[in-house]
Formats: sequence, structure tokens, C-alpha cells
Amino acid sequence: MQLLCLRHTVFSIMLLVWGTLAEMKEDDTDKIKTTLEQEKEIMTLPQNEAKLWRWLADLERRVGNQCDKQTINSIVGFTAELTTSQNYPRLKTIVFDKVLENQGGGYNSHTGVFRAPYRGMYLFSVTIHSIVREQLLLELMKNQSYIGRVVAGDSKSDWGDSGSVSVITTMDKGDEVYARSMYNANIYGNQWSSFMGVLISRF
Repeated sequence: MQLLCLRHTVFSIMLLVWGTLAEMKEDDTDKIKTTLEQEKEIMTLPQNEAKLWRWLADLERRVGNQCDKQTINSIVGFTAELTTSQNYPRLKTIVFDKVLENQGGGYNSHTGVFRAPYRGMYLFSVTIHSIVREQLLLELMKNQSYIGRVVAGDSKSDWGDSGSVSVITTMDKGDEVYARSMYNANIYGNQWSSFMGVLISRF
């Protein structure tokens, strides 16, 4: 009985050893395969690196072209002047009819209104010149709210006078900015009065 138990124990140990050796052999085979695969990968590294650099260069070129297009398309700015002296009744929009610059097409020389093509921060400036012995007041409007006011002239002066106001404001796409008379006013033209605006930063 003891001999049988001993034989069983020896047989179990042999099975355990054989199993361990088989696992070691399999691990060695896997390691060899892994090493061969790594060697192949190492051999192809220069080719893969070259492909990666070409891909990055192409990506940089495409991104640069896209940024250039976006920058060009984002340029917005206008300058317009008043060519003739006119009377403007109360709350009448001033139409600066001579356009010197209108990048982005936001300013309408028929209505005197600038409409924002993009959301962003804008700078606007209005300069007006009064007729002799008259005072005039204008306000710069964004939609239905004033964002700046300007006064020029003196009813007792024998000379015309200029006044100006500049404003920085945030606008959404489609918002409108224009200048209008606060009271009945005679504005001197001859390109002495002007309206300008420019997109500072696009959001």
C-alpha cells in the first residue's frame, strides 16, 4: 500500500515537472516569436518614421492653408464719407455715401448701416463737421441702443467745427451699427464727415 502511494506521488511529481517544462518551452517559443517580430518592427522603423514625417508635413500644409483662408475671409473693415451737406431730421440715419473701403461687404452705402458678418469685437468711429453757427448732435447706435454720442459746432461761432467718437463693442452676427441725428441737424459734407469700422477679433 505504501509502495502504491509512493508510485502515485512520484507520478504526480513527474507530471508536474513535464507540465512546467512544456510551459517553459512554450514561453521560450513565444519569446523567440516576439523577438523576431520586434526585430522586424525595428527594421521598418525608419520607413514608418519617414511616412510619419511626410504625413505631418502634409497636415501642417493643409492646416496652414485653411488658416490663411480663414484669415483672409475674416477681414472686415470699412470707411465711408459724406459727400454733400444735408439736413437730417430727428432720429434720421446718416448715410455716408462715398465708400473708400468695404472689406467683407458689411457696410451699405444706400442705408448707412453696417451689418456684422461675424460675431466678434469691433471698433467704430464717427466724425461729423458742423455748418457755421450751428450745433449738431449725433449718436452711434447698435441695433436700437446707443453706444456713443458726439457733438460738434457752436451756434455763436463763425466757424464750422468737428467732433468725433470711437467705440469698441462686441457684436453678434447680423447686429447693426449706424449713426443718426439726435435732433434736427445740418451736417457739412464735402468728405469732412465720415464713418468707419473694423473687426478687431473674431469669436
